[in-house]
Amino acid sequence: MMPSSSSSEASVLSPTALATKESAILHALRSSPSVSLTVLRTLALTRGGLLSSRLRRLAWHKLCSVDKSSLPQVKDEYKNYLRHMSASSQDEKKGAASWAKEHPHLSNVSPQALAQVSRDVPRSLSGLLPTGRLRARQKTLGSVIIRVLSDAGGEYYQGLHSICGLLLVVLEDPCLASAVATRMSSVHLFDFMRPTFSPLTLAVNSLVYPLLLVLDPRLHAYLKGVGVEPFFSLEWILTWFSHTLDLDMASRLFDVFLSSHQSMPYYVTASLLSHRRQHITSGVYDHGECHGRVARCASGVSASEWEDVIEGSVRLMAARPPSGMGVGREAMAGGPCASWVAQCD
Repeated sequence: MMPSSSSSEASVLSPTALATKESAILHALRSSPSVSLTVLRTLALTRGGLLSSRLRRLAWHKLCSVDKSSLPQVKDEYKNYLRHMSASSQDEKKGAASWAKEHPHLSNVSPQALAQVSRDVPRSLSGLLPTGRLRARQKTLGSVIIRVLSDAGGEYYQGLHSICGLLLVVLEDPCLASAVATRMSSVHLFDFMRPTFSPLTLAVNSLVYPLLLVLDPRLHAYLKGVGVEPFFSLEWILTWFSHTLDLDMASRLFDVFLSSHQSMPYYVTASLLSHRRQHITSGVYDHGECHGRVARCASGVSASEWEDVIEGSVRLMAARPPSGMGVGREAMAGGPCASWVAQCD
């Protein structure tokens, strides 16, 4: 994840519109007897989104139906794991396995996952926190990830550390970040945390280019002709763009994804490609050159342009919902969040 830029996503609104929207968000959050999720989701999807980290701390957990009064405790499991590995004479695989055996309450967390988390966490949060706080917060992030894996029961994947890292930075409370990420793992991240990436591969093939064909047939023909497959988008989708964009803009996209059907990252990808057609097609008509331009096209997009991309994504989903694109919801049927998922359709 990149450091935040000096321009906030709120700058896409006039001062009057900003004040009006902030008031509307706070009113939705204070609705009695419960938060108006329909209104809150609409506000998150429209220009400017939820505006600031302060408001996101109030709203994101509500979008996920997380009850702040009963949050899971995040203990120093990752710090304990690092201490165990430092004292162990075993190799990484055996050391992780012995630690897991000593912590049966974390039976959902495989030794392989622990080993990969320990490699990913030290690369996380750079540029987002003061140097003096970075190492301590990285250890907290490791414990958040372990708690999520333990509670969710899914497989760890590279990219989850970026999502959990952004949640931790914005929400500040590791217990709240863990609860939100656990809820996301049952819905939005469900396909990413399965034993294989087959469902994800199917979704990429079923959505990214078919949606681009609807939105921009000329660019679709260009990319197909030059032989660029849609898998360049995996990093964006798996991390919700949090590994590519600065904190402000990635947070703005989290507003969108938390308020939408789990397929929304694919719609944003198609909309972004169409928005960046000139950048993508301006160079040499060559597979390698074009692949590089496509992979870099999320960079250098202004906050205002991202709002156009988001608006295009929302319109595209309304015109071509996932149910009409050959991507069903069988995986979620009867799942722990089935009733909440239905509200996102």
